[in-house]
Amino acid sequence: MSSPRGLKSRLSRTKRYESYLPAHVPSSAVLTRFRAAQPLGSDDCLDGFDCGVVSLNSWLIEHAREGGEIGTARSFVIIDSEQQRVVGYHALAAFSVRRSLMPTTERSKLPRYPVPAVLLCRLAVDLSVQGRGLGADLLADAMLRTAAAAAVIGAHSMIVHAISDSAAAFYRRFGFEPLPDDPRTLRFAIAAIPLSR
Repeated sequence: MSSPRGLKSRLSRTKRYESYLPAHVPSSAVLTRFRAAQPLGSDDCLDGFDCGVVSLNSWLIEHAREGGEIGTARSFVIIDSEQQRVVGYHALAAFSVRRSLMPTTERSKLPRYPVPAVLLCRLAVDLSVQGRGLGADLLADAMLRTAAAAAVIGAHSMIVHAISDSAAAFYRRFGFEPLPDDPRTLRFAIAAIPLSR
């Protein structure tokens, strides 16, 4: 799979990952107002987060920290240094996909058991800062973290269950492809994440 236009540059601009990615992964300049995505901390301010989707708001506020504590999902946040609060987040979890749901062109290459994957559980940006590219930055961060995890534990695909048709269109712009049975469930082959350039 070739990388969609703009994905490589987005990944290369996504903030410093030297601590957990292979040495050949490029780093980039640190943003001034919006801090690089980082693991959700116990002191990070979630007050007032509103992305316009109630379920995404409530998950961040009510479940993100608990998911990190019990190991069901890890959340990563962007903090606005002016507002001193979280203005964007994504969450990742281990996942698997039935082989029969994978594209027919790949099934013959895959083992006859569920395919290991990483699930992008949630991704949301506060209404106050939408339109500044933070959603794409969060997606790039999630993809780099997924590739780093797959290098250690092995995973074939990154999966997302898009919350709406417009969300599915967002992921398709970055090269995610719908699974055959559901246009809102999309995948990206982890091996195609462009780490080195």
